[in-house]
Formats: sequence, structure tokens, C-alpha cells
Amino acid sequence: RPISAIAARWGFTSPAHFSQTFRTAYGLSPRQFRRQYATAHTD
Repeated sequence: RPISAIAARWGFTSPAHFSQTFRTAYGLSPRQFRRQYATAHTD
């Protein structure tokens, strides 16, 4: 799903604001988190 769709689902009006908030909370951008998660969960 695009970041804009995820941001809207969680009530953010701006994908940039969502990304900034995500980075503050998790220490990674949503893209970095997605890549790291995909690498860790491939069979």
C-alpha cells in the first residue's frame, strides 16, 4: 500500500507528516522499515 493510503487510514492528512511521526516513533522512515521488515521476513 502507498504511504498516503496508510497515512489516511491512521488519520493523517499529509503523508509527509505521517512519515515524520513514524520516523520519530520508530527511528526509521516508513520505507526503511518496510525494506527491513521484508528482508527479515523472506523465506
